[in-house]
Amino acid sequence: MKSNIGAFHKRVSVLKRKMRDSGLDGMIVSDRANVFYLSGFSSSNSMVLFTGKQTLFLTDFRYIEKASQMVTHLEVMQVGQGLLTETVKILKKAAPGRIGFEPNLTYQGFQTLAKGLGVKRFVPSSGILSTLRAVKDEDEISLIATNQKLNQRIWRKAIEATKAGESELSIRRRIRIALDEEDAEEAFGTIVATGPNSSLPHAEPGTRKLRRGDYLLIDMGVRKAHYHSDMTRTVGWGTTSARHAEIYNIVLEAQKKALAMIKPGVPAREVDAIARNFISEAGYGEAFQHGLGHGVGLEIHEGPTLNARSNDILAEGHVVTVEPGIYIPGFGGVRIEDLVVVTKDGYRNLTSAPKTYRDV
Repeated sequence: MKSNIGAFHKRVSVLKRKMRDSGLDGMIVSDRANVFYLSGFSSSNSMVLFTGKQTLFLTDFRYIEKASQMVTHLEVMQVGQGLLTETVKILKKAAPGRIGFEPNLTYQGFQTLAKGLGVKRFVPSSGILSTLRAVKDEDEISLIATNQKLNQRIWRKAIEATKAGESELSIRRRIRIALDEEDAEEAFGTIVATGPNSSLPHAEPGTRKLRRGDYLLIDMGVRKAHYHSDMTRTVGWGTTSARHAEIYNIVLEAQKKALAMIKPGVPAREVDAIARNFISEAGYGEAFQHGLGHGVGLEIHEGPTLNARSNDILAEGHVVTVEPGIYIPGFGGVRIEDLVVVTKDGYRNLTSAPKTYRDV
């Protein structure tokens, strides 16, 4: 990431401005994704520390050589493996007033800080970086788009190679092998669900074998170069019933209505509502109870959130899933998920895998 050091420098500058606006004199950035977002370096033990006087990248001897080469826009400092203990020593010298901390900090970790510096100096600051990270720059969008293309290629290969009588676990194994061949990882545990198992939104692949007349639902994502992608497709296997096609087309129409609403300035809850209301009017309201979508980036689930409780407002640069579903216990379920980026006047769909209902 050294070649794009300007982007990381800009993120640090923007965060400093946001800290001042929030009345923070210092900040402890310990969440792994946030540390990478600001530094371009990922490890199991590192931290970015704003003291009010310095902006430090802290890590231990295992990573110091590589970090010194890559993190040229921050002051890299080697400390012991107990980062928070060292952080207390550094902050005592710098003596900032109000210090922000992140929610991934353990109770024991917070106690270390509070004992060394006093509990009143620490302020939860989770919203600052999550809001910044929600708006992707061009490089981030390019990485996510590339990963989604790879996601689709692997999905197509998996579908083409699948045969009736094959287990869910076997199909997932093929996907994992394809990811490994592409030097990529699963963005999350790949979901392969057949027949009635597809009524489980987060089904665990098992030994059930794919049969003619089944739904085959695959929800999968690629993680490569630190960024994620996400897509769900549901197809009919063999010849399915009219009810299978009816439910699928209700979900597809709900997704189309939601996509048509996406543009900057639109409340995320209103995008969720139009899909949810359409499914309810079709008689399946109780069968769609998860949120419509979520942001995707350095984490598979991040801001903004598209659900009925969301206070987020869509903005240019947001990358979100749009994934309505209907789930009928004992029968099966449909989810159709696209990954889109909010543009200046609408959205760009990063997902091109076919959505018209078809029996494979």
